[in-house]
Amino acid sequence: MKRLCVLALLPLIASCSSVPNWSMPSFSVPQMEFPDIDVARLWSSSDSKKLVRAAPYSLTTQETQAMQAAVRAAFPTDWSVTFVGARAGRLPGGKIAVCGVATAGTNKAVGYPFRVMGEGGAAAAGPQFQLRQLGRSRDERLSIYIDCNALGLV
Repeated sequence: MKRLCVLALLPLIASCSSVPNWSMPSFSVPQMEFPDIDVARLWSSSDSKKLVRAAPYSLTTQETQAMQAAVRAAFPTDWSVTFVGARAGRLPGGKIAVCGVATAGTNKAVGYPFRVMGEGGAAAAGPQFQLRQLGRSRDERLSIYIDCNALGLV
């Protein structure tokens, strides 16, 4: 009971003591100006200068399988690869561009954005796709986003 009374009186006793008068020190934040940097030029792929907006396109089943095979080939064979989503477009020259994300890994899957270019099913050997970019690092992911945005596939 004595402890309870002491605890109840503690705020009263604490309010009787004087608090030193102090104020927060003032400081100023230095002003910085950043140069205007063309980020697309720094991180985009070697063929990003040639990228033009692609017309929306739906992949056929054969084209989808060929595109997925091109991406799967970039990962170790014991990894599980799942395609989360992809957008395809046809370029003016007839090539097909695909941008998307695949998760891959053994135990804990990680998302990898990718960009694939290829010929459609009209080619004599069937659809053939080549992996152009795979986002393993932040810089590569930024480059893929810039290029896929230029293609209109974001």
